[in-house]
Amino acid sequence: MFPTTVDAIKAILRADPTVTMDERAWILSVVRSHGRKVRNDRDQKLVRRVMSATEVASRFGKTKAFVQLLAKQGILHKVFIPGHARACGYYSEEVERLLTPPQVPAELTE
Repeated sequence: MFPTTVDAIKAILRADPTVTMDERAWILSVVRSHGRKVRNDRDQKLVRRVMSATEVASRFGKTKAFVQLLAKQGILHKVFIPGHARACGYYSEEVERLLTPPQVPAELTE
């Protein structure tokens, strides 16, 4: 999405006195994330766990070659330990993000 599109939506929301600041922030976050579920960092504690390629492959129900393809395309990011040449795995939060389908708010599905 172009930044000018977001700026235009901001201007429209600022012009509407019935939209509160919290609602404006929520609408902009949904627009920026293309309708996917927006995570509230204050409510959720960030847990970073490293999963091996075998674990990731079993979560997807695919082979390790598929996981390596996702890493090569930049969809998954390998975790490297400083001073080591090989990756030790992948972040579990990225795997869960890929396995979770985007949620559309109820207001948009009616």
